[in-house]
Amino acid sequence: MIERGGRTWSVLDAGTGRLLGNVGVPRVAPADGVAEVGYWVAPWARRQRVAARAAVAATKWAFAHGSGRVELMTDVRNTPSQRVAIAAGFVRESVRTSAGTDRDGSRTDLICWRRLPGDPDGPSKRLLPDLRPRVSPTESSSSVRPFPATLRVCWSVSGTRRPSAGCSSRVS
Repeated sequence: MIERGGRTWSVLDAGTGRLLGNVGVPRVAPADGVAEVGYWVAPWARRQRVAARAAVAATKWAFAHGSGRVELMTDVRNTPSQRVAIAAGFVRESVRTSAGTDRDGSRTDLICWRRLPGDPDGPSKRLLPDLRPRVSPTESSSSVRPFPATLRVCWSVSGTRRPSAGCSSRVS
């Protein structure tokens, strides 16, 4: 259940009324028709799709109130939040270098995710394996195949299709 409180809502357990988190649309640029969704989830409510459902509800609210685009920003190191963006149907658009601030005041990069009114409901498609795989403490990450040791590197001379004299067949 989401209780409305301006552009910020408390997310409560429908059965107990216990606070699970918060979701909001903290930034709205009416001139551009762009809104931004933000959320947090209490530790006891994580991994239950609370954030994804809340982000979907806030996004629908933003579209219903005139936004033509909704953005969601995640720290490049925050894999759980990136999974929320995908589950809520957001599409990864770009990385904004040094656009965020860490708790210690240092700058950090943010991933910009977006949703448009015509985007299909449900999770967005991941075009690349862009998130770290979940590896349990008992599993070894050495099962990932290493990148090939040799590569073929060639380029063409400007305006022609023939390789340049600097083309090396293999690079180690």
